Amino acid sequence: MANRDFSITYGAVTVGTGTARELDGNLEVTRRHEEIEFGFSFVTTATTPALFVTEITTLEEAFRTPNQDLTITMGDKQTNANHYAFAQAAADAFDAQPEISKEGSPHDSALSRRYTVRIVMQLPADRLGTTDGQMGRRESRVVISYVDSRRRTVTISGTWTGVPAGSGDVDARDQYEAQIDTYSDAVLVGIQAPITRWELIEEPQVEIDDTKNVVVGKGKVLRFLRIYRELLFEQPGGTSTGSAFDDPDITNQVFRVTRTREGDAADANAISPQDRVEIFWQGTVNSAKTRDQLVSKWENSIRQFCINSAINLLQIQRPIVRLDAPEFDFDNNTIVARLNLNGIVSGQLIFGLVEVTDSMKTGAVVVPITSTGAFDAIAFLGPGERRRTIRKQFRLLSGFRGNPMPQDLPNDPPGGIITNIEISTSPFRPSHEEIRLGRSRIFNQVDRTELIEIRYFGSKTVNGQDVTKIDELLSTDEGGIIINPPGDDRPPDLPNFP
Repeated sequence: MANRDFSITYGAVTVGTGTARELDGNLEVTRRHEEIEFGFSFVTTATTPALFVTEITTLEEAFRTPNQDLTITMGDKQTNANHYAFAQAAADAFDAQPEISKEGSPHDSALSRRYTVRIVMQLPADRLGTTDGQMGRRESRVVISYVDSRRRTVTISGTWTGVPAGSGDVDARDQYEAQIDTYSDAVLVGIQAPITRWELIEEPQVEIDDTKNVVVGKGKVLRFLRIYRELLFEQPGGTSTGSAFDDPDITNQVFRVTRTREGDAADANAISPQDRVEIFWQGTVNSAKTRDQLVSKWENSIRQFCINSAINLLQIQRPIVRLDAPEFDFDNNTIVARLNLNGIVSGQLIFGLVEVTDSMKTGAVVVPITSTGAFDAIAFLGPGERRRTIRKQFRLLSGFRGNPMPQDLPNDPPGGIITNIEISTSPFRPSHEEIRLGRSRIFNQVDRTELIEIRYFGSKTVNGQDVTKIDELLSTDEGGIIINPPGDDRPPDLPNFP
């Protein structure tokens, strides 16, 4: 039989050719998907008891130390070759777990001992190729769960490893981070395309076996857990067209809209129907956004998204922002916000008030009686004076042309024919309040108050004619708003008196 060289080096210890540790028997090799296992036996000797104790200690300590490199050389004296060469740092095989045992043998004596060693090493997950980001994926599981609306949550978990340098990153964490998005996207698209219909809402576990490595904390084997949720509604940076719903900066969005409608659009004389809309938005912004960017994300994206979405979903007309209250949590990069909108369903009147006050003063004619004292007199019933004060107050949006108020007023006081009329109106100066919608549209809200006094007296005719109507009031135009448009906003006709 040809002479051969056969040596095994684990860490700093070598057994076999060139040492006093003679290999005894065959080398056992078992290779599986996840690991490779070696088994061998050898006999060691020493010339003195002291040296023997040192030898035993050296061997037993060496073969209980984990995560060492392993090299196995076989061949004749002319063609030695490394049949197995596993370097931990290169991720050829890693996380070695050795075991040494003395089983009892005829070779055992005071200066000799036979040992059996087994070494199990993890293998890189490089057998699945590079398709769909699978390089380094040892195994994984996909769980799909549904809520009552059939909205889906997908949980992906598994194990990733480092791979030899020619195939990717030698460290598990680097290889995982380089490939996991590609792999997860492939899984999610297989469930429901496109990928923008999903968002990563949580990654609660990235567990690393932090064994001997060049960089602490990266390891060679990593276990992960990721949770994705289906998007049924777009996010601020997404769009409802093409189902591209996801905003990569936002997760766990909660968007709620409450609408309360006041008024009746079918009643032409009523206050314009209004929608009162309460918007609630909550979400987490990617931590890559700084403190200033968190505020900017609200101002330039989320806020307008909330307003536009409410307008489009509920068909709100001429909206006005009444409340803008964002709350920023800078420690957790979250935003909780409330917005209140008012929207006019039809018309432009948003507030109206008519007050009518009638008063009557009884007239008297005093006739002196000269037969008695100088201050004696008789009072006879004379012309009475009736006064009506009408106060109109209303609020409307600018650009209004038309009748802003209902025409029904309280009954006129009963009595005789109107014979003398005095009408006075107070000066009118509308007040303007600028109301912003988002950052693009501005409405003017106008508050208008008008005071009208009508005085009439109890004679029967004026210039020989019955008086049954009050003429039109003065019509002016100020600030683009018609004030008292003729025929529209006049005091009501007074009734004919018998």
